[in-house]
Amino acid sequence: MENYFDPDSWIMVKVSEFGDLIIANVLWLLTSLPIITLGASTAALYSVVRTPGERRYSASVLKNYFRAFRKNFKQGTVTFLLLLLPGALAAVNLFLLLAGMLDDGMIRYVICAIPVVLFLFLWSYVFPLMARFENTVKKTLVNAVLLSVAHLPTTVLVTLINLIPLGVLLFFTDWFFGYVILWILFGFAAIAKVNTLLLERVFRRYEN
Repeated sequence: MENYFDPDSWIMVKVSEFGDLIIANVLWLLTSLPIITLGASTAALYSVVRTPGERRYSASVLKNYFRAFRKNFKQGTVTFLLLLLPGALAAVNLFLLLAGMLDDGMIRYVICAIPVVLFLFLWSYVFPLMARFENTVKKTLVNAVLLSVAHLPTTVLVTLINLIPLGVLLFFTDWFFGYVILWILFGFAAIAKVNTLLLERVFRRYEN
């Protein structure tokens, strides 16, 4: 009969993995507080959750996270700042739309949607790519665009998953703040883990 409290038993492995998610989530929140470090912290988060089934005991998560954070700090920061460009363009377009300064018709909504979609698609791929492959900022951004278009169903699914916190905040505000402890403990790391499971199937095709 299996000893469920043995460190190598399936239940203890799952408990350990859940503990790793909590540690990674708290580290991500703390290192993202300066905002400008959001790129490096997100790349580090994906680095420690990216390998499905890999056994990492909690004592090493802290070390692995900060190793990845330091490694990706410069590239992650530059990439995050570049991603702000379509984000800023989307904000400007939204302001012009609300102010009635754009032409009537469908074209105004298309103009507003393009930078939003570009930002969301890039965000879905850039930092997982950074955690998975060694590349320049330019190459990572180009690959993110190409992969997001080539694997559109996966891109849409990952994008929707990434929007869960914002959607809950906007449409279920009381629930979001009522259970905010769940987001603080493991919510964002769990999203990264699910995204990783989806994106690994895409990345393995280009691994060589």
